[in-house]
Amino acid sequence: MEKWEFDDGASYKGETEGEFMHGYGEYYFPKGGAIYIGQFRYDFFQGNGILINTDGSRYVGEFQDDKYHGFGKLIDSNGDTFYGEFRLGVKEGSGVLVMSNGKKVMGFYKNGLKEGLFTVINPDGKITWALYSEDRRRKDFSLEIQNNETIVLRKSTNHSTSLGEVGLQTKGIIKNQKGLYVGEILNIADVPNGEGIMDTMAQDGYLVHGRFLLGLLRDETYRTHILEGRKGHSLNGSFFADFESDSDEIFYLDEYHPYREGENPDFNEFSEQILKLKRNSIISVRYFSIKLKDYFNPDFEFVIVIVPSHNPQKTESGIKRLAQVLSVQHDNITDGTDCLVRTDFIEKLSHGGDRDISVHLESMEVKNIKKIRNKYVLLFDDVTTTNNSLLAGQELLKEAGAKAVQPFALGQTV
Repeated sequence: MEKWEFDDGASYKGETEGEFMHGYGEYYFPKGGAIYIGQFRYDFFQGNGILINTDGSRYVGEFQDDKYHGFGKLIDSNGDTFYGEFRLGVKEGSGVLVMSNGKKVMGFYKNGLKEGLFTVINPDGKITWALYSEDRRRKDFSLEIQNNETIVLRKSTNHSTSLGEVGLQTKGIIKNQKGLYVGEILNIADVPNGEGIMDTMAQDGYLVHGRFLLGLLRDETYRTHILEGRKGHSLNGSFFADFESDSDEIFYLDEYHPYREGENPDFNEFSEQILKLKRNSIISVRYFSIKLKDYFNPDFEFVIVIVPSHNPQKTESGIKRLAQVLSVQHDNITDGTDCLVRTDFIEKLSHGGDRDISVHLESMEVKNIKKIRNKYVLLFDDVTTTNNSLLAGQELLKEAGAKAVQPFALGQTV
């Protein structure tokens, strides 16, 4: 592992080959600029990586020659998230835009512009369609369809929805009982066939990208929960009095500004205390127990459960100690720190680990179910960045019988 400083103020920490950045590493742009964490090939971003921009937007996915290339996830600073295909830095192929207000837009892109047929899924579940040409909306239309009805709309160059496309294979959108599919279609059978994206919608809530053969998913390249990337909400000095029904909100106490080798000017006392808590500091445990003491309704009983470490061998942590202290200080809080455990090792996000929600769902399980069954649960973590560990934990605890689960983190990474 090398650490290099460059004349323009940029820096690199990671693997090298000769005089090249090569392998896994972290590149910090000059003057507190963007950060790239991931794979390098002879000085280029190449392979899987994460690019975090100064405005809070970030890209997670495949790179080639420093550009987005392949399948990736682009999260805007306003919370909108695009899942789809890129070619040399621009959107190219099928894609799904999940907006922060819950609306989803599925369709095709050419040279970064919307081109052809798009499906719009509104927050109330209503589905409409639109035709685009060079990013300009040309026509809107709606169809009355039943939930169990299958409809196939093929991408058309003449802005029609005719089913008379020539050839065995085309691009289009399929709406059926499984959800919505955008991608390559086998005309003679009206089924997914080739590369595409399937939104399973209400069935299990996942967005899947891969290669399909005669309607079946044969080669899955990416899977994510449709709620992934949901932003947290600051407590702003007042905590929920209770959570008698499942909340769609993720709460956090304050913003967390990473240390970044001492080069982050926004790194403050709160962020320093979180960093110390990660190192199991008793001083930080005391700091946060005092900070949180007035946030809980003393008349509302609940179980406090923590998100486990990425390493199943690490059973003790600062966040666990803090949760245990809170349960001793407050008669209405039950210690449930042994209820959610990590069964398989996963890489840290900062080390290039895949933190898709499915990774957490497959590497955690609920223990001591009696503690949380028919109980209200506060799911507790020190820092949240993508929110996926909290969302996965919430899903697992609800499946195990918790009455309601409220995700909460001390800090939201910015």
